[in-house]
Amino acid sequence: LALRNLVALCPADASGVLTLAVHDRVASLAVTREATLYVARWADAGLEVLAGELDKAEGELLGGEFAGPELDALVLEIQRSLDYYHHELGQRPASCVLLAPLVVDVPELPQRISQALGLEVSWLAPEELVECAEPATPGQWAHCTTALGAALRAPEALQ
Repeated sequence: LALRNLVALCPADASGVLTLAVHDRVASLAVTREATLYVARWADAGLEVLAGELDKAEGELLGGEFAGPELDALVLEIQRSLDYYHHELGQRPASCVLLAPLVVDVPELPQRISQALGLEVSWLAPEELVECAEPATPGQWAHCTTALGAALRAPEALQ
């Protein structure tokens, strides 16, 4: 829900967005449109394992896989979430996937997910959505994005 609050500030939210946040051992997926949460899921996906698979792949497909079993499983969960949102909930297809800032630098992750899904995948850039007195590094954003989203919760929603 915290990421939903932040994504609601993105122009893409008007047409539906899947937000992906990858943590140490789990990834959270949320499909939202116009600040409404439609799907929320967890997937087994560790950030270090994903980074290792992508380093090992070095731009090549491994036996038909996009990098390895962890990334393939994550992409499958993303596809299932998008299919459920579109077909079961009767919504227009989501326009893109936004990847929340990560504590580990994995610059090729959006491209690999995009190749697998055939959908635009880009980084969620909190610095473009809110004003900050001082610029934050990508690592700092990774640690505070969820807190920032929670702080953006509308006061009327708390009543």
